[in-house]
Amino acid sequence: MLDDNEKNTLTSIIKNIGRNDVENELKQINFFKNFANDGVLKAKVEKEKKVPLILKLSFMFGLLLSILFL
Repeated sequence: MLDDNEKNTLTSIIKNIGRNDVENELKQINFFKNFANDGVLKAKVEKEKKVPLILKLSFMFGLLLSILFL
């Protein structure tokens, strides 16, 4: 999910596409690429933090269910 700052930045980028000359458009596109890359890096870090916990919880839940059904 995007936070409010990210939503506002994306909205601003989308609204301003096609309103500037070529040089400023290229700057805006490069800014968007950097913004998107930063978002991908943040998502990867979050994934690395949460995946081991999710796997452990899933294993424990499966183990609990198998014990209950025996």
